[in-house]
Amino acid sequence: MVVAFFGISASLALADGVDPLAGIKSGGGSTGITLTNPNPTFDLITEQSSFCTIAGDVCAVVPSGPDAHMLPVFQNDTGVTLTSITLFIQNTIGVPLTYHCNTTETLIFANCNAVVVAGGTDVIFSGGPGVPAFVFKSDGDPDDSFCAEAGPTGPNCPDDFVGGEFAVDIEGIISPDHTNDLPAGIPIDGTVVTSPEPGSALMLLFGAAAFGLAMLVRRAA
Repeated sequence: MVVAFFGISASLALADGVDPLAGIKSGGGSTGITLTNPNPTFDLITEQSSFCTIAGDVCAVVPSGPDAHMLPVFQNDTGVTLTSITLFIQNTIGVPLTYHCNTTETLIFANCNAVVVAGGTDVIFSGGPGVPAFVFKSDGDPDDSFCAEAGPTGPNCPDDFVGGEFAVDIEGIISPDHTNDLPAGIPIDGTVVTSPEPGSALMLLFGAAAFGLAMLVRRAA
């Protein structure tokens, strides 16, 4: 019944023609992904922007601040390569959106899968080279030694680090009738998930323990 429910829901959502694509591509920015903040959030608004992949398209951009009207960009400050990333995109109230993978953006990840989950959609990227960690690069400033210790989040330090950046690209496509599949003025909120939530990690741990216990019982029998 649950599978049937999601199948019916997906059909209804597709019927409205509002089917944006979600992808990950190279970019400059950025919000740091750190060990203490492995799953940063994003709060976006849809509008026409020159940063959209398709000229004249509508995509989800940062609404205000120094990066206003640009795609949200994140930097891998964890020290290790991110081999997979999940974009959890929250359901938009009043405007049913059905997200699909942008299969043309494959330079960073080779695989993509969109799954409807409670409260939204998980767009899961994996395979390929992944997102490497940032690299310190001295630019000859007096603060080089300080920034080498403080990292890219230190005062005036972001320009001393390169690499490890990626942009979240959520946009519509121009359909044959020249109408956009992602209307302007829609808020889109979500999370860049690079590490399991504590609850998910515990579930994985308990699942592994239960599997091991079942194997022991089977051998004893």
